Amino acid sequence: MRTYPYLVRHIYNEGHTVGTHTLDHPLLLKRLLLPQVEHEVDGGIAAVQAAIGDPKAVAPFFRIPGLARSDAIDSFLASKSLVTWSADVVADDWFRRITPQQIVQRAMQRLDAKGHGILLLHDIHPATALALPRLLKELKEHGYKVVHVIPTGELPKSVPELPAPAAIARGTWPRVVHSSAKSDGAAAVISHHRVHKRVVGKTH
Repeated sequence: MRTYPYLVRHIYNEGHTVGTHTLDHPLLLKRLLLPQVEHEVDGGIAAVQAAIGDPKAVAPFFRIPGLARSDAIDSFLASKSLVTWSADVVADDWFRRITPQQIVQRAMQRLDAKGHGILLLHDIHPATALALPRLLKELKEHGYKVVHVIPTGELPKSVPELPAPAAIARGTWPRVVHSSAKSDGAAAVISHHRVHKRVVGKTH
């Protein structure tokens, strides 16, 4: 958020919902003292708000690092009017040397076992980016609908764009992954909902 605010704004302006995920990504958030938890949660929100340029553009959606929930953490987040997100299905896309094909295979097998669910993916990994065209195609072929979740209330239609730093042109992070995979424009059926359950489901 601090290093690449232009990306945050671009992501929002592309139509994505932007939530928060702590300041420093502590995998053992539930072991921290409450003041430390508050620092992580509030600091993460502040960083996203500063990057995006409009606090109203940040959804009150929060995911705990490592999905390590606890009753105390859930209560604290609820006291701040944050919706706590978890995941029903993972595709192990953070594993080293996992291939795009393996990501698609694991995602589909695990989703089919449940019939619906929130699928967790990490777009910082090239294999995940390369897997997406095929994954979206297979989701459609299997009768799933991808649901875009938005918070209630009025959201800004867009935020002012920022120019990308010159260093990006020299090949530094973030990387751009080019794929020869083809996917039709109707790979995902997008609909707007005011709930956060069943993000991928055959009946919703």
